[in-house]
Amino acid sequence: MRFGELRSIAHNVADSLASGYSQLVGMYELDVFGEAGSSPQGFIDVDFLAGTAPSGPVSTTLDEAISRFREALPDLCKKHHVSEAAFRQLRARYSTDGASATFVVTVEDVYGRTATDTYVGNPGARPRIVDNLGRIRTSRPSAKLVSR
Repeated sequence: MRFGELRSIAHNVADSLASGYSQLVGMYELDVFGEAGSSPQGFIDVDFLAGTAPSGPVSTTLDEAISRFREALPDLCKKHHVSEAAFRQLRARYSTDGASATFVVTVEDVYGRTATDTYVGNPGARPRIVDNLGRIRTSRPSAKLVSR
């Protein structure tokens, strides 16, 4: 199992919820960023492995969608030839500042490798930065080994 494959699955799941139109779970009118913007803390955390939103209350529609992602995850992993048990953590934090929607995906495998990737917009893309030579680049932080 390659860690990059787990990151890819994590992005697909998180982006599917962010898009508001998720064929993965069969729900097509979701507004996670709207709910995040109106929540008291300004964000919504989603734990896809548990199928919950631990950061606070969400609408019944969003709650149902999140639980369906939990149910759909084994089939998605199977299509990627990865065991669902390879994930120790699969979380996303959705937030908006009114101008742009952002979600941060954290994935950890059973060996303790962890990566946190930030995506902006819909569909979620890595943020672009300008390097010291004026070139536009996308940033992708490397995975870190937290513990074994």
